[in-house]
Amino acid sequence: MLKRTLSGKVVDESEAVQQVHSPEELEDKLQRYNGKLVVLMCKAMSCRPCKMFTRKYQRIAAEHRDEGAVFLEIMGDESADTRKLMISMQIRVTPTFCLFRGTEVVKTVTGVNAENLQNAVREQLAGQQLA
Repeated sequence: MLKRTLSGKVVDESEAVQQVHSPEELEDKLQRYNGKLVVLMCKAMSCRPCKMFTRKYQRIAAEHRDEGAVFLEIMGDESADTRKLMISMQIRVTPTFCLFRGTEVVKTVTGVNAENLQNAVREQLAGQQLA
């Protein structure tokens, strides 16, 4: 589905965000995308702001896909395993966005302010290009 992003680019949102259903799957994806910026949206089924922000997150993901960023999302209350993962990651508020380099969280953004998330992603991608 073609959509206009926050910065005005027209992008295809389909499959811009990958689902994660377990801690093992997250670990596998972090290993697979080692060297890339990985952004994980931690959300909950009962979180209305999470639901409202999903489209914006998909647009941000589609916009930065060609820049080497990978976007994931996990439903923290999907299973006992995902609940444990959210606790181990110290996620106290949803949505929370964890930006990873390898298996390390390099930045965390909370809330549904698209500009804050965009700025964090751009900052990390700029640092990636300098490295």
